[in-house]
Amino acid sequence: MATNKVSFYFRKDFNVTKHGEYKAGTDLLQGDAVKRNQSTKELEIAQNSEEFEGVAFKWLLNTQGTDNLEIPAGQRCLVGVGTDYEFVILGNQEGLQGMNEGEQVAVEAGKFVSPSDGNDAVGEVVQKFPNGEVAVLIY
Repeated sequence: MATNKVSFYFRKDFNVTKHGEYKAGTDLLQGDAVKRNQSTKELEIAQNSEEFEGVAFKWLLNTQGTDNLEIPAGQRCLVGVGTDYEFVILGNQEGLQGMNEGEQVAVEAGKFVSPSDGNDAVGEVVQKFPNGEVAVLIY
């Protein structure tokens, strides 16, 4: 089966606001868990679930470019902020690959992982696709 090696998109996004007035404060990948720095107008990596505000992404306006999830530091990008939305990802968030549908996810150093003591869940894995993509619901 032919498929992209990486992907990121919102699957159910009626309850997510896509803010675009930010720059990447450091090198990011689409799908990284981030927080907004209102004074610098930059996106920063969320270190835990408490800091988590949204998911970093950018619009790709080319017509069939190379598969790439990179958001270089300083590049303008967006952040999806909200509740009860789903995104699908492949090629970032390796911790999600080993998780099963229905398992809760928390945030640790910008990545989605299993919850641990003091690091509460921010969502759950809702579907895994045969091509390796994982759908995550953010509460």
